[in-house]
Amino acid sequence: MILYALGEEYELIGDFENAERYYDRAEKAFPMRCYKYMARKGVERVRRLRGFIKQQRRIIATRIESDILYLVACLKRKIWDVYPSAPPYVPARLAYRGDAFIKFLRFIEPLENKGVRWLILSAKYGFIEPWHPISNYDVSFDDEKTGPISDDTLRNQVLYQRRWIDMKPLRDFRTVFVSGPDIYVKKTAAAYEGIAKVKRLEFH
Repeated sequence: MILYALGEEYELIGDFENAERYYDRAEKAFPMRCYKYMARKGVERVRRLRGFIKQQRRIIATRIESDILYLVACLKRKIWDVYPSAPPYVPARLAYRGDAFIKFLRFIEPLENKGVRWLILSAKYGFIEPWHPISNYDVSFDDEKTGPISDDTLRNQVLYQRRWIDMKPLRDFRTVFVSGPDIYVKKTAAAYEGIAKVKRLEFH
């Protein structure tokens, strides 16, 4: 368990090489199958993170640019509902486990490999990158009592914040496709008012 905990700590600080090494050692040392599986999931997760960083560097090197952004809504069902022993912080793209989110991943991953950019709209965090680590939460745009992120904050993220390794401004996009319930489309449209056309993403 100490080896696994060290893997978690290295993962949290972004040292994925050492995280993978300790998760791998933990998998070999754990006597019980359930813990071996937990450590194996850690190995797979940090390998994907390392692959993502390499991919982003390749994209920047080839200067792939686009004024189109894809967004997907966060969902209530998360990895902690499936694997309660998952680390306290997990990259967003691995944390959301709803059917609609997984369907979106199948659509976007081939495009992502070509340099297409996408974000997750979270009721708690706002516009976040797929590999942004999140913790478990229960916040909804439909219930103000849960304290969802405000419209003003979402607007300010678009106006002033940047994402990805190359620090591309969120305001640079001219078309935004949104996959999710109506309220996510409306929130995005308000945040991008006067900046980009916001359209619902329909799967066929």
